[in-house]
Amino acid sequence: MGNTRGLMRYLLVFAFVIFLFESCVNKTTHIQKITGEAQGTTYAISYVSDEYTIQKSSIDSIFTEIDNAVSHYVKASVVSRFNNNEINLEEALKNNHFKNLIYLSYQWNVLSNGAFDITMGKTSNYWGFGAEKKQGISIIDSLVIDSLMQFCGMNRLFALENGTIFYTNDTIRTSLDFNAIAQGYSVDVLSDYLLENNIENYIIEVGGEIIARGDKGEGETWKVAIDKPLSDAETREFQTTLPLTNKAMATSGNYRKFYMLDGKKYAHTLNPTNGFPVQHNLLSATVFADNCASADALATILMVLGVEKSKAFIANNKLPIDVYLIYENEKGELEVFSTLED
Repeated sequence: MGNTRGLMRYLLVFAFVIFLFESCVNKTTHIQKITGEAQGTTYAISYVSDEYTIQKSSIDSIFTEIDNAVSHYVKASVVSRFNNNEINLEEALKNNHFKNLIYLSYQWNVLSNGAFDITMGKTSNYWGFGAEKKQGISIIDSLVIDSLMQFCGMNRLFALENGTIFYTNDTIRTSLDFNAIAQGYSVDVLSDYLLENNIENYIIEVGGEIIARGDKGEGETWKVAIDKPLSDAETREFQTTLPLTNKAMATSGNYRKFYMLDGKKYAHTLNPTNGFPVQHNLLSATVFADNCASADALATILMVLGVEKSKAFIANNKLPIDVYLIYENEKGELEVFSTLED
């Protein structure tokens, strides 16, 4: 949400996405397109229809509705007012988007044993990766990080009982940050909207998070690409291109959003157990799942865990997903771990 992923990067991505969406389409197929900017990035929707039945204004209003609920870049949003102690959790949960995302986040927090945690807002701000626009830090103060971590930990600040989530410690008000799941959730909301309007063949992309249903017509599948993890923001290469049918896809990576301090790289993915950026060789994690919110959350979880722990997490939980992990070996070469069929 907001500008955290960088609008300029996705203006470049946007052109490639449109190319992939529209390439190799049979001339008799009528594909309608809606494009624009939202949530600090770009979006693209392509759907098969003889008529232009979906209005851009309706799509934009959906983004606005979600932003007014869970964007911490919108000062009057529900999450901003909760974070600023202007409303309590009970009042915040009256908003359906806020409620849906906090329940989804809680479920992924439990399943990942805390690797997915939306309560890291204050710590993320300290490192310069949050809503407060800092350019990183000049010195790392472990005491400050320890003090901020008292506001973190979804499992000790929230509880679920009889189907209801409640706040367990009103003396320690956390700062919620839905960035790791909200964009995927937005894709799902848009997907539901198209289905409700009798559109069954479409692809939706928001800032790199994607869902595809049906096909382009004439049996032509939608195609998507996975980036090669290059740290140069002006350079973009595809690692691979894949068909996507009735699945969602999300990617998380540490190869663009980072800074250097005393010769060491600090990336934006924070370890919820200690408040520090993760230190491992996993560069990007792409997840294919039935819905985009799950794919989005899982991509973050895998980036927190690293390659080996991610493999164990996937094997132990037997989730109905596929993954494509790109990591750096001891020689500095790129390697891939994938569960996709060749």
